[in-house]
Amino acid sequence: MRLIDADELKKRAVKVCFPNAPECGEFDAVVIYEIDIMPTIDPESLRPTAHWISDSAGSTNVVCSACNAISFAAYNFCPECGKRMVSADDCWISVKYRLPKQQTEVLAFRRGIMYLAWYDNEIGRWASNEWGLLDAVTHWMPLPKPPEVTQ
Repeated sequence: MRLIDADELKKRAVKVCFPNAPECGEFDAVVIYEIDIMPTIDPESLRPTAHWISDSAGSTNVVCSACNAISFAAYNFCPECGKRMVSADDCWISVKYRLPKQQTEVLAFRRGIMYLAWYDNEIGRWASNEWGLLDAVTHWMPLPKPPEVTQ
C-alpha cells in the first residue's frame, strides 16, 4: 500500500452522470491507471514536527519545542509527544516563543507575506530595509546558509 496525493488525483477527475439513471446525480470519477501514476506521499511528512532546543542551564540536555519535554539525547522523535524533530533552521518560530538575536536578518512572516527583516530590541519593533517598520509579525525563520560555490 502507498499514500497518494489526493489533491493531484482530484485534478484529473471528470464529472460523470448515468444517462439511464439521472436520479443518481453527477459525481467525480477517475480512471484506474491515473491512480497508479499519482505522486507518492512520504508518511513521515505527515507527522507533526518540532525541534530540539539546547537547555539554557548549560547542560547537554535538550528540550522539545512542542511539549517542553527534557531529553538526554537529541532523538529523531520526541519520546513524549512523538513529533518528528527537524532542524530549527528549517522551521518557522513563533514570536510568542522567542525572538531572533538583536539585528540578525531573518525571514519574517506577517499577513501571509514573507519579508527580509530583523527585530530591533531597542525600539521593540520589526524592521525591514525595503518596507521600514513592520507590525503584526507572527513568525520568523533563520536565513538559509548560502550555497557552496566551487570554481
